[in-house]
Amino acid sequence: MNRRREKIGEILLKYKHITKQMLDEALEYQQKTGCAITTYFVAHGYLTETDLAKCLTEQFNLPYLPLDVYKIPQHVIDSVPVEIAEKYWLMPVDQIKNVIMLAMADPLDRMALAEVERVTHCKAQQLVGLISEIGKSLNRYYGVELPNTDLGAKSYCQVFIDTPKYRGFERRLSNRINTDIELHCPVNGSYVKARTRNLSSIGLSFDSQTPLPINSFLTTEFNLPESIHPFPIATVAKVTRCEYTKEKLFNIGLKFMRILKTDLNLIIQFAHSHSLY
Repeated sequence: MNRRREKIGEILLKYKHITKQMLDEALEYQQKTGCAITTYFVAHGYLTETDLAKCLTEQFNLPYLPLDVYKIPQHVIDSVPVEIAEKYWLMPVDQIKNVIMLAMADPLDRMALAEVERVTHCKAQQLVGLISEIGKSLNRYYGVELPNTDLGAKSYCQVFIDTPKYRGFERRLSNRINTDIELHCPVNGSYVKARTRNLSSIGLSFDSQTPLPINSFLTTEFNLPESIHPFPIATVAKVTRCEYTKEKLFNIGLKFMRILKTDLNLIIQFAHSHSLY
């Protein structure tokens, strides 16, 4: 009889790195937002990335790869799309024949392994990587914009994790304007209307009745008065935050990925003139 494979949360609980309450909290948040529970533990200070790596190497005999001193061949980087590397917090580091090696924050993530094997047509071999080192490598090799690399592992986790007093990177980099602007966007297969809660030069937030996956991409259309702009202004944005609110809604944080500078300036000017402060 095959034994059921234990998940990372169960392993951490079994060896008393976390408590049952911490695990339940992380699993509930994962269900709402799709974030990895390992980054949740680190972001909330329940676990250090070194503790996590040590647990994985000791319990599963998985080798740790120090990415900071490892040079990754470009053809290996090209084999795994940035969307997969960023979504699952992993780095392809080498390929030998039909085996591709991956440094992973959660090397027990079978969905991530299956996704890499699907796009590369190779057998995935997992290695243990530190969250902060993977974050630096995502920036170095893929050009992924992440928080200040001097802030440590918790700053990287803020890309995926929100807290009641959110200190995510988009708020550190820009001033937000509380404003109410109509926008259209697809949410879980439906094209719905929403209203901005606030926005800045690099992103916005709005409320949704359903959660959106962290790191997913969203097409949004701003509807300004016809006297200001006769047509909807289309943008492409990435979901950086999904927080359950007291009003039983999901506050979605977006980062602009593609928008014309002239359109952005027009939206910001309108927001300033219709600020809710």
